[in-house]
Amino acid sequence: MIGARGPTIGDLWPICYSEPLFRHPIWFWKGQWRLDGWQNQFIFLTVFFVAIWLTLKRGHSFVEVVSPRADQIFVSVLKRGRDRLFPVRGSRAE
Repeated sequence: MIGARGPTIGDLWPICYSEPLFRHPIWFWKGQWRLDGWQNQFIFLTVFFVAIWLTLKRGHSFVEVVSPRADQIFVSVLKRGRDRLFPVRGSRAE
């Protein structure tokens, strides 16, 4: 209800909590965010980066629900990308 409306102020999307049993009550809120608004983009990016961080920390991801093998590949690709972007500095020879 908060983050879903069309591109113009008049494009409010109703929330019908009792559907499909009853058509009423229908709730509107004139303060709805645009679906492509900065608020929704911020929430998406936050959840996305937390999911990537948790994947790297735990060694498995949401892809595991679909296929454990695909999850292993996904995690290994993320780890290789992380290691390329942020190489671990080893002890230097003196």
